[in-house]
Amino acid sequence: MRLNLDIIADHLPKKYRVHRYGPENRKLLYGPPVPYETGRIMEPAYLYIAPANALRQLPRAGCAAICVGGQAPKSWVSGGVQLLHIEGTTDIYGVLHDILAIYDKFREWDHQLRDQIDNATEFDLRQFLILGSEMLDNPIGISDQMLRGLYRTEIIQQPNGVKEIRLLQMPPSHTPDAEYMEAIKEVWRVEREIRNPYLTMAPNLKNEEYCINLYPMGFFLGCANFSASRHLFRESDFALMDFYFAYLQNGYWRYVCNVDQRELPRTSGLKKLLSHEILLEEELEALTRKNDEVFFCIKLKERRGGRCLLKDYMSASLVAVSPFPCSVVIHHEEIVGLLQIKHDHQQQNHALEEIKNTLGEYMRKMGYLCGISNRFTDIGEFDSYLQQASYAAEQGYQDANEQTVHFFKDYMLQYILCECATHLPTETLLTQGLQAMHKLDRQKGTDYVRTLDIYLQSECNASKAAELLYIHRSSLMKRLDKIQRFLAMDLENSDNRLYLRICLRILNLMDI
Repeated sequence: MRLNLDIIADHLPKKYRVHRYGPENRKLLYGPPVPYETGRIMEPAYLYIAPANALRQLPRAGCAAICVGGQAPKSWVSGGVQLLHIEGTTDIYGVLHDILAIYDKFREWDHQLRDQIDNATEFDLRQFLILGSEMLDNPIGISDQMLRGLYRTEIIQQPNGVKEIRLLQMPPSHTPDAEYMEAIKEVWRVEREIRNPYLTMAPNLKNEEYCINLYPMGFFLGCANFSASRHLFRESDFALMDFYFAYLQNGYWRYVCNVDQRELPRTSGLKKLLSHEILLEEELEALTRKNDEVFFCIKLKERRGGRCLLKDYMSASLVAVSPFPCSVVIHHEEIVGLLQIKHDHQQQNHALEEIKNTLGEYMRKMGYLCGISNRFTDIGEFDSYLQQASYAAEQGYQDANEQTVHFFKDYMLQYILCECATHLPTETLLTQGLQAMHKLDRQKGTDYVRTLDIYLQSECNASKAAELLYIHRSSLMKRLDKIQRFLAMDLENSDNRLYLRICLRILNLMDI
């Protein structure tokens, strides 16, 4: 692991008097220092260590050095290069030994973090948090995308001076206290859009926090933060926290995908609903909506072509990505779920738009599309609304367009018309006159059926219909006269117009 001069300076034994020169640079640029020999040409990529009086040549741009004893060379101090001066000792080999021990400590830490990331079975988020808190000597916490606490560490100083790192797991129902929530709500709304680590001090917070918003696969799934409650942040801490956060971004996606949902009452209850089994009391309670909530069923389907995320990963990660409480399971090799959303009309419209925007992008990236039912309030009607979600997903699949979120409300008329034409031959639902017009159009290339359709869609406005058909109004009237003779129906009658529009829609759906 590479370090920088700030880290070396802050982790040297307290017996040394250390002075740091040159511009701030949080990048981890340098491997262990190389002893400098007088007259040697320094390379910018290396960190050198030498007695102060040995640095006689002018520094080259990008050079870095640690000088021991004597006075720091003025040309280096004013040269705008990275320089660490350790005074009060001439034991350069003792200093080098202590610096190499710092490198060994951080190399071991790097290996421990990397082992967590490279673990073939799962990413142990809890152990990863302990490793971060242990090295940075400050508590670290992590929250999900709804700002619900998952874990946080606590550092206990024992009477014998030994530090003990404790991991506190927030219960599933845990919610930060109201004062804390109000203090950070507005700050979080803005800062959740930030993709890089940031320092924050929300009103009423006791300590500064250095945070990273977790965006695995490009989606906001939570936030991690170090709190400066044990000691104020040093310049070296920021470089190390950035290094740690980079690993966390890499591993957190695996944590999300491997969260075991099966033991949660909501998830087991949903599985029993699908299998028509009796729910336990705790499962029924978990699926009981609040007075200001409604349910929506969702059903996922793989999109045409391309690769898609494995179903196990998709079902687990969907719970994390959803901006609303969501239970998802795999049933008969298909991903189905249940959303709970506040039913205030304005909030619900906003919620559906947020679902469309958030899940739409997510489905596209993962190779899926989803159908969403109409809202309902009685969990006993789950089966009916799951059919709605399934129908919407299937129609979205048949549409084969770029849209990935499909609401049943957009397919209701189509569903009604298809159902009414399922049990009887479609031709038997049409008048003889409409059948004759349809046959003539196919044989002679006339346009009677389309003309009638446009005329009825225009609410019998002849001028508007003629414009849409790109014909003169007089030509339209002649054509309508022939249509009227075919139909032998009064188009002034609203029931007749409704019946004809339904027949025309059935013709379009069935493509007969």
